[in-house]
Amino acid sequence: MKIAAVIITYNPDISVLIDNVNTISNQVESVLIVDNNSHNIHDVVRILPKETEVYFESENVGIAKATNDGIIFLKLREFDWVITLDQDSVVPKNYVKNLINDEDLKNVGMIAPIIFNNSDAAGESNHQYDKLPANLVNKKYIYNDMYQEALHVIASGALINIEIWHAVGKMDEYLFIDRVDYDFNMKLLINNYLILQKNVMLNHKLGSPIQKDIFSKKLYSLNHSAFRKYYIFRNSIIMAKRYGNRSQEFKKLFKHLVCIVLIEDNKTKKMISAFKGTFDGILYGILNTRMNTK
Repeated sequence: MKIAAVIITYNPDISVLIDNVNTISNQVESVLIVDNNSHNIHDVVRILPKETEVYFESENVGIAKATNDGIIFLKLREFDWVITLDQDSVVPKNYVKNLINDEDLKNVGMIAPIIFNNSDAAGESNHQYDKLPANLVNKKYIYNDMYQEALHVIASGALINIEIWHAVGKMDEYLFIDRVDYDFNMKLLINNYLILQKNVMLNHKLGSPIQKDIFSKKLYSLNHSAFRKYYIFRNSIIMAKRYGNRSQEFKKLFKHLVCIVLIEDNKTKKMISAFKGTFDGILYGILNTRMNTK
């Protein structure tokens, strides 16, 4: 079983990235950085371990395409599994060994850790078990004594079966950044592949969480940028159209709007981005034919 790591970077904190590379490099056979045209990538390259390879994107192509490009590169080198990492996710010792120590994993498309993130303390769910649409069963099953079947996991820190990734149509590059994980999870489940989760911990940074007391109640937000708000709103509506989970998606968007109005900064820019994303999400499938899941 050949395992590699892909780290997606965009203007990374160099010291954190180097820690990331150093901790994962002795746990896998190869480490590949896919860089989304970072302004400091040349500074990064100068101090990377010489065995670390770098794939340069000509522009910021988003998380989905960067991940796909990295996995295509590794597939050509006949790797079986790839662990996908964000630039600031530093894995603990023996992480990969603890995550996948059973080679008899039939029809398993993805193996994920338990995620701890800086938003958990601020009351945000990491959405490990989102509600599924009606055509899929919303239950958790025991796969064996080491793994549990999961419904929705994030890709950062997860192992992806490269052949199955290819079979279900890769990650949707149109989504660019937000809801890419959810869409890929759904592709696996709809095509009868398994998502497993193991009791292995990984700290993962999400957004810049804030909280404020509003009307004697605590209100929490990941405080994403206006740039991200566009994709959050557009892609959430696309997910609702693809998978029929409208109530779930619209509740999340309503909470985003409340947080923008009541506790977040840059309200005007974020509201404009939210409305643009909503408009483009509504038009999705009407002015184009991208209603499939590939």
